[in-house]
Amino acid sequence: MDANSETQWAGLTDRARCLEIDAAQIPVEGGLGWLPTAENVNALPEGIRGYVHDLETRCDPAHDVQRMARQADTIRALHAKVEELKVELAAARKAK
Repeated sequence: MDANSETQWAGLTDRARCLEIDAAQIPVEGGLGWLPTAENVNALPEGIRGYVHDLETRCDPAHDVQRMARQADTIRALHAKVEELKVELAAARKAK
């Protein structure tokens, strides 16, 4: 690998680190009502819609970021369900 290729590779790995998703991070306030579904994205104004489609095509061709975002949502939902079941179990134990 030549010096130019090594520099390009280092840049790619730095950018990849920026794409990490923290599953424990709370979503932006007010952002819970809008999901980036195909229907919602296609309903955006033309300029924004084109920008989103271009980002997806150029930045996530294998849909890895999309998959990680879905996994983060699933993890949050599972944590919420676990907490709900803990409360239910504690109430059942007190009732005995």
